Amino acid sequence: TSYIPFEPGWNLVSVPVGVSDMSISAVFPDATSNAFGFNGTYQMVDMLENTKGYWLKFDNAGSEEVIGTVLSGNVYVSEGWNLIGPFEDPVPHHVIASNPPNLVESNYFGFDAGYFAEDTLKTGKGYWVKCASDGLLFFKLSEKAGAPSPLYPETASRLTITDAEGSRSVLYVMNGSAGKDYPMPPAPPEGVFDARFAGDLQVADLSSGLNEILLSGAKFPVRISTEDKNLRLSGAGLSMNLTPEEPVVISENISSLTVNTVEIPTAFALHNNYPNPFNPATIISFSLPVSSKISVEVYDMLGQRISLVNNETFEAGVHKVSFDGEGFASGIYFYSIKAEGADGSEFSSVKKMMLLK
Repeated sequence: TSYIPFEPGWNLVSVPVGVSDMSISAVFPDATSNAFGFNGTYQMVDMLENTKGYWLKFDNAGSEEVIGTVLSGNVYVSEGWNLIGPFEDPVPHHVIASNPPNLVESNYFGFDAGYFAEDTLKTGKGYWVKCASDGLLFFKLSEKAGAPSPLYPETASRLTITDAEGSRSVLYVMNGSAGKDYPMPPAPPEGVFDARFAGDLQVADLSSGLNEILLSGAKFPVRISTEDKNLRLSGAGLSMNLTPEEPVVISENISSLTVNTVEIPTAFALHNNYPNPFNPATIISFSLPVSSKISVEVYDMLGQRISLVNNETFEAGVHKVSFDGEGFASGIYFYSIKAEGADGSEFSSVKKMMLLK
């Protein structure tokens, strides 16, 4: 006897034991949708099969009691993505062997209000796996299996995206190549939450430019958090810093955003303008260790303010503003910054520049 748990909404399920009636109504009487398997594309099925995984929808949380004969053996897979189901016993991912060897090209992905990489395939659940060619997976292996390998690069930083209904996806970012791709499975049914990097990847090398996150089926607001990396998120008119201390909440309905590494300064600073001398425009840059309300002003040699370059709030980071000297005479000018940090800190500084026409 196997007990197969399910949650409200869409689930990935499988049939772990042999039963005489493999119809959906017999095995999953609480299901409220058709069953969808996968064979290159999603296909609606009437009869279920052992070793196959399926999308099924339920209205409420619960479990199905399935009585049948114990099965064991091999799982046949095809080149590309496969939706599979284990047998009655849970199987750690690292003990699964294959013929031909090195057949598996991805993590094993389960679904629980969002895709996640599974370290142990559980009874009655369905799992995605990508294979290099047609072949066999062996779910029974001797004790010769080595230690489990990490599911993700140890140098990657975790990025957790959670929508208003609690659906969640975990992505990873790193500066530099992971040495291999970390592909994600085909998208879930329409309307189901999903987040992934462009190219259907779960791990992004930010130095490669492949840093666009695609969102679908999300209920806003969406909360994004990170554990150990300072990042900048932008897209659809948004631009904000994401730090381990300050998660980001996005209220606008967006379908994509980009993520980049940003180094958060450790102290306030006003930098030398560039170019200097200038004609007629120059760039003034400054560093903020915390979100701050700043005022950048320009004065002449008599101490009279001739321009308010900027007066607004900036996120922590390095920022640039432009001063246009058109209409002003050649000579020495001074530019200043006053900053009021969100944490109560204050900063001011003055520097000199030359307008040369």
